[in-house]
Formats: sequence, structure tokens, C-alpha cells
Amino acid sequence: MEFEINFTDLTLLEANGEFEEVNRLMSEPIEMIGGIKSPVPSDKWVVKSTVTISHAMGFGSVICDFYHDGKIIIISYFPSSKDLYSIDIRCLSAWASSYGWKKPEPISYIIDEWKDFWVMQWETHVIDSEFLDRKIGPRGAVDFMENPPEDEDDDEDDLYEDNIKIDDNEDLDKYR
Repeated sequence: MEFEINFTDLTLLEANGEFEEVNRLMSEPIEMIGGIKSPVPSDKWVVKSTVTISHAMGFGSVICDFYHDGKIIIISYFPSSKDLYSIDIRCLSAWASSYGWKKPEPISYIIDEWKDFWVMQWETHVIDSEFLDRKIGPRGAVDFMENPPEDEDDDEDDLYEDNIKIDDNEDLDKYR
């Protein structure tokens, strides 16, 4: 699935969303106008940004806090569609994984606004949620295999048979 992520925060834009680069930029002093340096750099920072997610199904928008430890907290969510299967958060989660961030985590009042959606995202490991961990209990383990094992039987030809005679009704009946 193809999607595009855009930010309103300049630090995220400058770092192309890469966690390591955002962390570097936020941890070192920046020269300001007139030679005055920015406040003492900190290893504890947070960046707030509106994130627009565009994909074939539309545009979704989330307001997130991006933390120094790689956490992404969803503060507000404006879905591309009010559908349980909306792909906005899946796109955000895929992006986060690719760019060095942790899985997004919605704040508890966001979960309360649309419980069915957020519980489904949590159960399928699209998001993390300490709130849902406490309320529902531990999630079932899911084995995400990078490269699932190949089918050893090589049953590609099971779906098709080369000797089907179209005008022979007897052969066709066994495929109905």
C-alpha cells in the first residue's frame, strides 16, 4: 500500500522523520540570530506535530507528541473515514517502524471516543496502549514473520489443470 506522511513541525521535516536525526537535532544547541545559542540541549524533549496521512482511500490527520525515547503519543485523530477498517493508523504505524520510532500509542480519552476502532488496532498490534493493557489484559502473541516459509509441495498447479476440455461437460462438472 502506498501512502505519504507530512508534518507541520520543522524539526521532523528537516530530519525527514528519522528518529535518530530528530534526536540529534534536538540534543545539540542551535545557533540563533545574533549569535545567541539556543537553551542548553536536553536528552528529554518532545515535539508536537500535526501529521497528515494521504493514501488511496483519502486523507487522515493525527496530532502527535514525538518523544525523546521514540514514543509517539496520539493526542487527536481525524480519520479519512469513520470506518473500523480505516487505514490511517496502520500507515502511521508502518511509517513509525520504518523510521526508527515505536508504535503509536493513543491517549486514553481518544480510545474512549472510538473504542471499537482502537481495540481492534491494539489487538492486531498496529498500536501499543498501556491503557488497554490495563483495561483488557495482555494481548495474544502474534508471530510476525519477515519471510514466511515457502510451501514445500509447490502446489502451484493445484488450481489449474492443463487438460480441461471446455466442450466436455463431464470434465466441467467436477470443477463446479
